[in-house]
Amino acid sequence: PPPPCRTDYGCCRLSMAVRLIPAVHLGDGVFLVAPPPSPSPVGPLSELPGGLRTDALWGVNTARQEQKLLCWVQERAPPGACYLKCLQLLKALRDLGARGLDPVATAQWGRILSSYMLKTALLAVLLREGVPAQGWDEAHLCDRLEELVQFLRDCLLRRQTLFHCVLGPGGAAAEVGPLPKVLREAAPVDLLAAFDRQARELAASRLLSTWRRLPQLLRVYGGPRYLDRCPPPRSQRAQGFPEDQP
Repeated sequence: PPPPCRTDYGCCRLSMAVRLIPAVHLGDGVFLVAPPPSPSPVGPLSELPGGLRTDALWGVNTARQEQKLLCWVQERAPPGACYLKCLQLLKALRDLGARGLDPVATAQWGRILSSYMLKTALLAVLLREGVPAQGWDEAHLCDRLEELVQFLRDCLLRRQTLFHCVLGPGGAAAEVGPLPKVLREAAPVDLLAAFDRQARELAASRLLSTWRRLPQLLRVYGGPRYLDRCPPPRSQRAQGFPEDQP
């Protein structure tokens, strides 16, 4: 598909650049949205039958449903639950992991561990446990962050599957209102399926390496104060992370 259009809008001596993104309304506030243009190659992507590249496919936008889901979680979470803080720290961990990579590798790393992927991983962990309970209070912040790192590692290595938080099996469609029939009946899709095995394994290895080297990275680059409070990783086997593999 053609890339999103860009136009300039001026009014009352004010001007702004507006990017127009093609979208198709499927119903119930769900849209098919054209993919953003890629300024440069960012590594190999999987191909579909017929040689169709996955980066040419339009994405499903369920922003309204996801916002309802976040509100649903927030209403049921106990005071002081740290799940949003975990998401912020997970993004900070991703940014630390990008240090030292060349531009192509940095772009690939950012695509695999995009903010959307990290948010989906957080919701997947939350929903499999119902709603945030006592284990998500401030005192367990580092344990929950460690759990998220391990879950992401397993998804990248295909030990678990990162499904859409609303459309996937065990999702929260019942909590966010109606969905178009075509989506209710569609087969669930691994959100990381667009990336080949090598890219996923490299991302898993670097994510785990970044987590293990967190104290050293914070000393060199700095970071959020809450990351600085996390104790040095315990023995890898106690963490559930074998020392000889990602």
